[in-house]
Amino acid sequence: TDKIQPIRLPSRREAQVDLVNLDATVSGWGALSGDEFAEISGTLKLELRYVSNPVISNAVCGKVYQDMIHDFHVCVSGDNGRNACQGDSGGPLSASMGGKTTLIGIVSYGSTDGCEKGSPAVYTRVGFYLDWISHHTDIRIEN
Repeated sequence: TDKIQPIRLPSRREAQVDLVNLDATVSGWGALSGDEFAEISGTLKLELRYVSNPVISNAVCGKVYQDMIHDFHVCVSGDNGRNACQGDSGGPLSASMGGKTTLIGIVSYGSTDGCEKGSPAVYTRVGFYLDWISHHTDIRIEN
């Protein structure tokens, strides 16, 4: 479909880049708020939504999530109360790298206070797993 397309993986060099302040976009069919999720559980959302926010440092993110933030995470600001929400887990976090849309994260979790409360969202950092991806697939990772 026109809503689901392949996405580029980061190169090994790009996987080492500091992502802080990079404008990142998450997309998904999830809820807009924790309250909405409670109302729509079990129903399919047919509207693909997206939001862009800057990547923040793991140190800043750690102030919210304490010892739950590790090198294999990337955190995105929840400014303006817009971020990944329930139903978005497993979805893509993309950013422009070298002028190309690149997968930098996979939706993992956010605050139990609710996705609309302005807390950061936490993503699995794809660049951390390039060796695993290369080893377990036929995908050749660029240097």
